[in-house]
Amino acid sequence: MLLDYAMEFTDVTAYNGVITDTTDVNINVVGDIYKTLFMSKLVADTMHTPLFDRYAYNWARERFSATQDSSGVYILTGLLYEYQKLNQNALSQNKISVINNKYYDRYINGNWQNPCKT
Repeated sequence: MLLDYAMEFTDVTAYNGVITDTTDVNINVVGDIYKTLFMSKLVADTMHTPLFDRYAYNWARERFSATQDSSGVYILTGLLYEYQKLNQNALSQNKISVINNKYYDRYINGNWQNPCKT
């Protein structure tokens, strides 16, 4: 997943596990985070990133099932993905090249120069 590739529905980097006044989460925020991460995929696989409708359905089903069996049970959900973002200095550090307005990976002596931050 390359965050630079996505259309951002929210600032995913703000949701880093540290709770702040601006990182309150509800189903709409979860949806925006998910859509941003989903759009950052460079391949079309849905094995590790199922469609949001499936994700939301499974969460709702578990919540419904839990409330049928017992009270006071909360079903939580979360998203844990590793994503990358293009390093701002990648071009000046010779980790990418730009030819005809296209970005290309750089290899020096056969070694890939990672232009991203994880």
